Amino acid sequence: AYVTATRQAAAKANGWSLETLVLDAHVDAAGDADEVSFVVRGMQLVAAEWRDGKLVDGGSMHSVLPDVRFVWREATANESTTDKSNTVALPLYLNETRHTLLLRVPLPADASSNGVW
Repeated sequence: AYVTATRQAAAKANGWSLETLVLDAHVDAAGDADEVSFVVRGMQLVAAEWRDGKLVDGGSMHSVLPDVRFVWREATANESTTDKSNTVALPLYLNETRHTLLLRVPLPADASSNGVW
């Protein structure tokens, strides 16, 4: 419900249509939330690590992701043709049971790790 509420608030604040909004994730981004963004702290990665601005195959089972700033924006017309070969749609679950999938977060990934995910 929180993610949906932030989407609606961003659309209303900017006069955007809900159907045109996409959610970007910026790892280790400084700043506080505003009318188009929110910050999540303490997210855990399983079998992966965040290193040098991208996901890499992790040596440990769990690692904490730096703060993630989620930003709502309007999609561009050519967005579907953008090269996403070095990104991973990381699933974001409500909690560690992984029963409730909230959304998928596209994040840059190490090219050598793409076959892992």
